[in-house]
Amino acid sequence: FSGHFLQLPADRIREIFQMVSGMANAYDFEDGNLFYNHLPENECEVTYKYLDYNNPYYSGTYNISSSAVCNGVIRTVTAIGDKAFSETKGVTSVTIPNGVTRIGESAFYCCTGLTSITLPSTVTSIGKSAFSGCAITSFTIPNGVAAIEDGLFTACLYLKSVTIPASVKSIGFVAFGYCI
Repeated sequence: FSGHFLQLPADRIREIFQMVSGMANAYDFEDGNLFYNHLPENECEVTYKYLDYNNPYYSGTYNISSSAVCNGVIRTVTAIGDKAFSETKGVTSVTIPNGVTRIGESAFYCCTGLTSITLPSTVTSIGKSAFSGCAITSFTIPNGVAAIEDGLFTACLYLKSVTIPASVKSIGFVAFGYCI
């Protein structure tokens, strides 16, 4: 190899740099202003852009669509993935569409600007610490959710009311810890 140089296209060099620097893509495709991962059966989940948890890519209000398009294929949004909006300080309001059944662990963790979130009745699972550190003031857990997971609302300093349906059978460790 003496005297020979490896030539790579610029986009491949950028991809290698992102992987080495800990900023590898964490998504399969982008549609509009959201990032998604493929799930089986033409389904997908909302996710984050890079594997850095200081997520500056989302801000403002989101009315998430019930579908996303990847290479001409329409995929149904069925989940908000683990850490999808984690630490996005600029997100203020999120409406999640019917058909979403799962909110992943730490999905909205430390979204300190998030004051409003609307979940559909189709949600049956909400992961640990999903809303920990948010600025929400009230929350309605959808009927069909069986457990309030560990740390779900920890450090939600402005949380004043939570509506808990009869379907909830367990409340996890510090689910409401440090709430005022």
